[in-house]
Amino acid sequence: MSFSVEEREEAGRTVFAPNGRLDTVTAKEFETSLFDRIDSGAKDVLIDFNQIDYISSYGLRVMLKAAKQLSGDDKSFGIFGLSDTIKNVFVVSGFGKIIAISDTLDEALGVG
Repeated sequence: MSFSVEEREEAGRTVFAPNGRLDTVTAKEFETSLFDRIDSGAKDVLIDFNQIDYISSYGLRVMLKAAKQLSGDDKSFGIFGLSDTIKNVFVVSGFGKIIAISDTLDEALGVG
């Protein structure tokens, strides 16, 4: 299965949309692109999970690392569009208390 990551701007926030499985192999690729962008100045980042059907512990670690790096008054991090299965992984792991989880992009952006 192939893996790709789309990056776009939405209402002043950087949105990453990975597509495929976020497993041990692909999470490293995703981590590199995400943190390259954060290191180059992205302060408000959202991850679109609409095209992710699996996340490994490595993928969870990448999300936690990003949430910690983007915590603070002038920064934000959130995820949206999770399937019920993946949302359950975040809730059971306790990451749902650390990472802002929204159902839709509009909700994540605070629109409507």
